[in-house]
Amino acid sequence: MSNATLPKCKDSKGHHIKAGKVIGRGGEGTVYEVEGKPGIVLKLYHKYDDERSKKITSMSHMKSERLLKYTAWPIDTVKDEGGKIIGLLMPSANGKEIHKLYSPKNRLNDFDNVSLPFLIHTAANIARSFAIVHENGQVIGDVNHGNIVVANDGTVKLIDCDSFQINTNGKLIFCKVGVATHQPPELQSKSLSNIVRTPNHDNFGIAIIIFQLLFMGRHPFSGRYLGSGDMPIEKAIEQHRFAYGKNAKQRDMQQPPGTLPLDFYSKELAELFEKAFSQSGSNNNNRPKATEWITVLEKLNKELVSCPLNQAHTFSKEHNNCPWCEYEGKTGLVLFTAVIKSKLGTENVFQLNLIWKKISSISPPYDQNLPDPFAYSQNPSEEIIKIGKKFKRKKIMRLSVAIILGIFSLLLTFSGGMGIYPIGGVIASIVLGLKKAKDLQFEEIYLGYENLNRKWISLLERWKKEASSDKFFSKLAELNDYKTKYTDIPNMRTLKLKQLEKDQRNRQLNEYLDSFYIQSSNIDSIGPSRKAVLQSYGIETARDVSKQSVLRVPGFGPSLTSNLVEWRKNIEKRFSFDPKKGIPKSDMYSLEKEIFSLKSDLEKKLTKGEAELIYIKTSINTRREILKRDADECVQLLGKAKANVDYLKNVL
Repeated sequence: MSNATLPKCKDSKGHHIKAGKVIGRGGEGTVYEVEGKPGIVLKLYHKYDDERSKKITSMSHMKSERLLKYTAWPIDTVKDEGGKIIGLLMPSANGKEIHKLYSPKNRLNDFDNVSLPFLIHTAANIARSFAIVHENGQVIGDVNHGNIVVANDGTVKLIDCDSFQINTNGKLIFCKVGVATHQPPELQSKSLSNIVRTPNHDNFGIAIIIFQLLFMGRHPFSGRYLGSGDMPIEKAIEQHRFAYGKNAKQRDMQQPPGTLPLDFYSKELAELFEKAFSQSGSNNNNRPKATEWITVLEKLNKELVSCPLNQAHTFSKEHNNCPWCEYEGKTGLVLFTAVIKSKLGTENVFQLNLIWKKISSISPPYDQNLPDPFAYSQNPSEEIIKIGKKFKRKKIMRLSVAIILGIFSLLLTFSGGMGIYPIGGVIASIVLGLKKAKDLQFEEIYLGYENLNRKWISLLERWKKEASSDKFFSKLAELNDYKTKYTDIPNMRTLKLKQLEKDQRNRQLNEYLDSFYIQSSNIDSIGPSRKAVLQSYGIETARDVSKQSVLRVPGFGPSLTSNLVEWRKNIEKRFSFDPKKGIPKSDMYSLEKEIFSLKSDLEKKLTKGEAELIYIKTSINTRREILKRDADECVQLLGKAKANVDYLKNVL
């Protein structure tokens, strides 16, 4: 219907309303700007409905400042010339649907400066909007990702309020619709036309929305089913198969690969999700209320710490290191889009020349080696000389006796006496006894020498390992390499930009495919539930679609996979390369993020360099002093032991 064919409209007081340009169209009606009334929009229905007319009339009488802050609540009815209600006036809801924020790919293009605090702040605002509706005695009913919009500042508004369940003077006007992926287990597989909705039903929906917002678009009931057959999200919800919960294994569920654990943010937040999705949550008022989410989310936001390498990253203080750096590194996704600011021009400017001057001014450990225990000859000890002389005397005496006995034996032999053999045995006994005594004496002294020599070799090895200057020079070379890389950052950035320009056609194609979201597309046999499953497995846009990637998703066989692949092919056929178009925004952001991370990392390492070198130098000198004392003692003993052994070798 064009503006020229629109019926003449009046508000409840009879004032004429002139429709402006179309803002949006839906199944029930069309939304227009209102000329002369900025901030107010007009919704005209395609068909008249008596019950709906009564509903929006009652709602317009309930309006309040608090309701209008967080909802696009009807502020007045709109009538035609005959007085029949054909529409309503409501506040404009500037923003984008919530799914464009919780999807990492969407938010890169649709939102500026998205950080974790922004997501948590938005989640708390969503909870506030629910809390205000509930405190006014009303129920949303049709909770889904399409009826929540969020602005760039994190402010939130609930839209399509005319579908809410309204209690007017004790009479209920039902909410007759609902998206199954956000409806609680007790409402699955049921007609919603005449069901009384409760805040506890809404509390299931808010838990789904907050989970998707904080867990990067994943649906909490979309996972790998370990049983037989398919497990669509609606069925998983009905059977309480929370894929991320502590009882997931008992319910034959497994969360998708590469997803965050439930307690990633905090144990308190994890407990709220467990409570919201548990079987006992179906009991009246047993799920966490909106106000409980606000308390836990605000506490979490206050306790976040910043990543030292990427200012777009903040994380729970329960993590020792930034988990987002690791996650982005593994997945290749850019999760947060906070603007990367250069440190140049700030008070804490990194001064490479000054830092390197300090590093290069540190002198290496003084050159020192352990003394050579054998460089100077030593005299044997007095005790060893006495042993040698004593043994020498015994040796001469025993040899003299042996010679005399030998001569005597020969004389007896020639004179016909007892012969040489018996006397020879005596001589052998004397000589062998002498040798055995010598061997025992020398073995004991030589063993002492060998023990000292082993101790000396151990000291040499420890000196090389603990007191060598190699560690100092290795760290200096490492720092010099960091310095070279830091000064080369502009050149590296230029080369990477040239590579991006070289790959421009493929990148334009990828950007084009990324602009087609599965969530907002009509694809044969792919409804809201299956779209949520695809998103839980990281398939959000046409670019993510391939035969291999889709077949890995539970519940997607050849037929559904073929539908998705054909959808992508049809989109790809419409692509037209524009050589004049610049590098895609997402690629530029990824490049600047990479450069910033490298720059920050090198600055951190170089800043610590001076202290690390001083520590290494001090450690080396300290170890040298300790080892030198042990070595000096060992050198004296080893030199003396060798002199003793050498002396005894000559004597014995």
